[in-house]
Amino acid sequence: MDTKELTRRFWSNVDAMKKKKGMTWEDFQIETGHSARSIATMKTMNKAPSFHFALAIAGALGTTIEELTIGDSMQASQEGSMNDVLYRICRDLDESDIFMLACTAKALREARSGEDPQALDNAIRRMKRRYL
Repeated sequence: MDTKELTRRFWSNVDAMKKKKGMTWEDFQIETGHSARSIATMKTMNKAPSFHFALAIAGALGTTIEELTIGDSMQASQEGSMNDVLYRICRDLDESDIFMLACTAKALREARSGEDPQALDNAIRRMKRRYL
């Protein structure tokens, strides 16, 4: 699956999840911290969001970037390994960027499991310092 198809699927899944949750554009923009216009423009132009933008969208919908891009785990396994998908998405990142993503994913798991409720906030602060 190429990047354009992943992006199309991402926006399609965003629409479906937003509708399923009964979110309005106003709710969605408040939750993501991005204007409805910027989100609609990205979607209309089928542009891949930045990692930070995708993370905000996934958070607003209560899901993961993986779920928005790939869908359910059965679908992901039918279309190739997650390693293949991650490679295509991350091939232009350097090792420190990938390490930062892995640390953020670990922090998210810890925050969700209740092991360290501050883990995700700390990881996001590190990401913002590095990328914003």
